[in-house]
Amino acid sequence: MRPVRTPGITVEYRFRCFCGAPIVATGKTANCPSCGEALGIRRFKRQHWKIAPPILPRRKLRGSDLQSLAIQIAASLLWGYGVYVLGQYVYELIST
Repeated sequence: MRPVRTPGITVEYRFRCFCGAPIVATGKTANCPSCGEALGIRRFKRQHWKIAPPILPRRKLRGSDLQSLAIQIAASLLWGYGVYVLGQYVYELIST
């Protein structure tokens, strides 16, 4: 259902230009009194934005964190190399 509009009512748009000057217009176009730029007025439905989650503070790395990370990387590399060598050994046993 569309709203009934009487011809005697004018809608007044109040907004700001990109240069920061306030503009009041009743038509579909308006000229900025400060910079002279022609602006078109388009109406749109408001969007309901969701509230973003709060930004969590970042934790600073300590020496012990870096040491444990280095140990984990070394262990995973050694484990991967050990699995590779074991696979080669098993492959040689099967192929001969």
